Amino acid sequence: MRILVLHNDYQQAGGETMSVQAEIASLQARGHDVNILQISNDTLNSMTRKEALERVLRPKFSFDLVNDALQKNSPEIVHAQNLFPLLGAGAINALYSNRIPWVRSLRNFRKRCLSANLFREGETCTICKTSRTALKGIAKGCYRDSKAQSAVALAYARQEYAAERRYPPKAYVAVSELVAHEVQESLVPGIPLVIKPNAVRNNASPSKTSRSGVLFVGRLEGHKGIDIAVAMARAMPDVSFTFVGDGPESGVVGAAELSGQNITWFRRLQNTKVLELMAASQLVIAPSRWMEPFGRVAVESMSVGTIPLVGNVGGMREIVEKFDKSLALPVDNVYDWISKSRCILSMDESEYRLHSASCFSAYQEHYTVRTNGVLLEEIFEKYAVGND
Repeated sequence: MRILVLHNDYQQAGGETMSVQAEIASLQARGHDVNILQISNDTLNSMTRKEALERVLRPKFSFDLVNDALQKNSPEIVHAQNLFPLLGAGAINALYSNRIPWVRSLRNFRKRCLSANLFREGETCTICKTSRTALKGIAKGCYRDSKAQSAVALAYARQEYAAERRYPPKAYVAVSELVAHEVQESLVPGIPLVIKPNAVRNNASPSKTSRSGVLFVGRLEGHKGIDIAVAMARAMPDVSFTFVGDGPESGVVGAAELSGQNITWFRRLQNTKVLELMAASQLVIAPSRWMEPFGRVAVESMSVGTIPLVGNVGGMREIVEKFDKSLALPVDNVYDWISKSRCILSMDESEYRLHSASCFSAYQEHYTVRTNGVLLEEIFEKYAVGND
């Protein structure tokens, strides 16, 4: 099958970028001819404000870009990943012009929320039902804390939806039940909405050596629950805690590292190094307060057989509930986290291995590149290829 992937990458590559790469690898491993048209938001940095605005809201550039890629690659199907902000309506219009069937991945809440995260002022926010009607989002400056940029984001959403309604995808593909539930009212009516979790690449197996300590991996900011993680480290001086990440709350972690002998902090590490740390840890904690669309950290932990302890909101809860519901905790009481962590850390070796095996088994069943390739192939064949 000839497949063209469209992806507007972010200035800072993160979990979504790795998920897109894993999907491409999963399809190539199954013998498909996959090409990618990828554009980065970095291109906006060299533009004036007027030039950037025109690039986002005038679809000719993206139409020409995608049209050229379609002519060059002659795909049987197009898989649209993130289209915001530089592909959008122009890309969809190019697909319409060439009558190429397409499916669309939904990896966040952008179809509903201007900031794409359903989170504002420290709390979940579901005031807006669609990003194209999110006037309250403009009033509150939800996109990048700017009313003007929020207005641009709404204009983009309206333009994109108009193009999508004229030439809708054959199917929407959400990364979790949560994402599907939260954005379904913002999608083109009548289009199939299917669930396919992200793939996580990892060639390592669960560690057979001794493990120790607790690991936190993520951006250091309030909605990631960094205050809970730091409070745990301070309340458990006999346990080693490792933090990997950077962000607005870096000062909090830095101060904790200086004042405590049990804390180690890395601002940035390659993903391979992060996985090595996970494999050497007894526990990975992810006390997120916001509704994570997926929860890559939890799956990465499972991929090396390390027990993840996560907040009971968002996609992470869906992930751990596949094998142990007790690993999803409320994020309003640090003592629950300390108690559960103590319980896991006190397991003897045989008990821990049983739980580790459950983690790894769930990873193998749901989140490997191989599993992902099979699911994508089934979606393409069922909804798009040969079903015009």
